[in-house]
Amino acid sequence: AVALNQAASQASGEILVFTDANAILDAHALLALVCNFHDSDIGGVCGNQRYDMQDPGIPAGEGENLYWRCDKWIKGLESRLGSTVAADGSLYAIRRSLFVPIADAAQADDLAISARVVTQDFRLIFEPKAISYEDPPSSLEQEFWRKVRVTNHSVRAIMRLAPALRIWRHGEYLIKLLSHKVLRYAVPFLMLIALGSNIALAPTSWFFAVLLGLQLAFYGLAATAYRLRRHKWVKLKVFYVPLYFCLANAAALLGVLSVLRGNRITTWQPQRDHGNETQESINIQEYRKRAS
Repeated sequence: AVALNQAASQASGEILVFTDANAILDAHALLALVCNFHDSDIGGVCGNQRYDMQDPGIPAGEGENLYWRCDKWIKGLESRLGSTVAADGSLYAIRRSLFVPIADAAQADDLAISARVVTQDFRLIFEPKAISYEDPPSSLEQEFWRKVRVTNHSVRAIMRLAPALRIWRHGEYLIKLLSHKVLRYAVPFLMLIALGSNIALAPTSWFFAVLLGLQLAFYGLAATAYRLRRHKWVKLKVFYVPLYFCLANAAALLGVLSVLRGNRITTWQPQRDHGNETQESINIQEYRKRAS
């Protein structure tokens, strides 16, 4: 967050482009992004993140790839109706005049920066031709804890964004934010309510008994896929879809609970393999101490 704020304050161009350190941009990605700004109503443009699926047998990568295909389809529909909810950090651009410095590092910077475009009455759209490539998750465990952190950051960003939104000015965007983000993080709680309700109602009706059986069968497939996560069978959709769905929502559950407990995540330790060694990120306080 400190680096982004400093870079934005020193930039002199009309357009700011943000990208992740591990993203590889398509040769025409930047052109595809900036050509949208000929429309004076557009204040931000989201890129199209794709995963380089060199090993299609990894369930975490297959599940994340399927998730992003669905998410980008939703973003495209949202853009046609006005604005999409937020950009993904892999690649996006905004007008420099619309950049709002990040006041709290314990939030998702991509959501915090891109959504402020909408609060200033400009459109935020999705551009499918602005492609960036990233490697898929290498393990279920790594992806699980990454999603816990992302949920914590995203919920905090939404909480800080809410006061800037007005129903009479941003009503359409509020509906999208509620359905695309807020309800997404409510899914694990709704799943628990559904399970409890089905257990209670199953003895009273065959309909609820069937629903309970289907729900338990879905969770059973997820549990089986986790046990067989290193087996070639897991690349089948019947296994990796339930597995990834349950993994993502379990992480969302822990992420929301971590926010309710007051846990703030301002730094993390990305895993970068170098032979048998693992390079860990430097704590920001230590970094600032060394820099000074």
